[in-house]
Amino acid sequence: MPPPPPQANTNPGAAVSPGSEASRSPSPEVPKPLHDVQQTLLSLQNALRNLSTVAADVQPPRANDPPQGRIADKVNKVIEHLIDLDEQKNYVAQNIPKDVLDDVDNNRNPNRTAKSRLENAAVQNQFINAQMVAIRRYQALTPDTTVASKKEVIDSISNAIPLTIDASQRTELVKAILNDLSAHDGGRITTEVTLSALVALKTLGRDQAASSIIAKPDNLQLLKRYAGSDDAEVSKEALRCIANALLLVESGRNAWLTIGGGELCLDTMQRESTPVYVFLTARILFLSTVHQSDFTIKSVESLSAVSTVAKKLDSLLVSMQAGEAMSKDALTDTLKFIFNLLLQYPRMTQLDDSGNSRERKPSPIMGDLWDDKFEPNADTSIGPDINPITGVKHSESTDDILANMTEEEKEREAEKLFVLFNRMEKMGLAVNPLRKAQEEGRFEEMP
Repeated sequence: MPPPPPQANTNPGAAVSPGSEASRSPSPEVPKPLHDVQQTLLSLQNALRNLSTVAADVQPPRANDPPQGRIADKVNKVIEHLIDLDEQKNYVAQNIPKDVLDDVDNNRNPNRTAKSRLENAAVQNQFINAQMVAIRRYQALTPDTTVASKKEVIDSISNAIPLTIDASQRTELVKAILNDLSAHDGGRITTEVTLSALVALKTLGRDQAASSIIAKPDNLQLLKRYAGSDDAEVSKEALRCIANALLLVESGRNAWLTIGGGELCLDTMQRESTPVYVFLTARILFLSTVHQSDFTIKSVESLSAVSTVAKKLDSLLVSMQAGEAMSKDALTDTLKFIFNLLLQYPRMTQLDDSGNSRERKPSPIMGDLWDDKFEPNADTSIGPDINPITGVKHSESTDDILANMTEEEKEREAEKLFVLFNRMEKMGLAVNPLRKAQEEGRFEEMP
């Protein structure tokens, strides 16, 4: 049992008794500097109790009291012990967590903080152990390891808690998996576990440091090969890896176009009809065409991107009505892709007066230019007489639309248009025609 706490000295002038805690000899298990601190703390505790007792004493002064008075004497004792502690701290290497001191100050059991720290350390050790186990187990695989064992090890990487694999371990695993995918049947990754390896790569690639490795041209070229696989699941997982990498690493987008990735995505979008495929290819094409590139011109002029998108929009609308999974996501990203083409292509293909040569000029604002290549084809379900952007028939007269509107309705619609054009102008997407007409003197105030 722990020794009882020291009792307050009821005699103000009495010294600490030789048998008290403050005069104990150092324990052989405790280093002398730390023991000295402990002894000083006990002496300080006793001095504070004596001070408390003297302060509460209402007896008149005695003949044997110190010259400065009993309270001042006890205060000086407390100060002496504090000075001793300040000197002794230089000889003690142990650090006490601030949380423990806060617990003591707030009359809480400091064991609570110690327990919490031990639990956190145990969890951290588990994480570190999991990191090392994942890498060691993967590196221990050989071409002769059974398919079941390979799948179990690779799947454990995909299913690992994200925090159990730090950035350095993650990048090491990404490099190892990419190297083995490159070697294919000559390495750890065989045909039977290719899909599992790509799933693990996709999971690891959700971190930017890992995606920076995936987005390198050689690795994108490798994933492009798997994206063109006859195995639909392998192809989709490869496309997911690419989409994640291009989302997180902007420099990878140009690298993807350089190796012909844009053509692969358009070809896949034309060939495949499932919303999942359309979503993945549209997402990659959207990211790849955010900035101007030669692929933008090529996709419109020679790769039939506009007609492909028009057909996919039709089929995706049907899929959405049928409640097919991923159809809404696919429609959203397909519209993002065609928006990029509508924005960039007219800016990049301004023709001179003769109409023979392409010339790069300062970028106009969206809406200033239009190209007939974005008109819908006659064989699409939209119909040749309908503007695919506004949904209005080309042959429909503006007068016919306004004929059935009251003056108040016309004014409200005009206000809405003004606000919309004003917002688009601030975003750099269009020029407000009302403001422009007013500046040019073509706008007359109504009486």
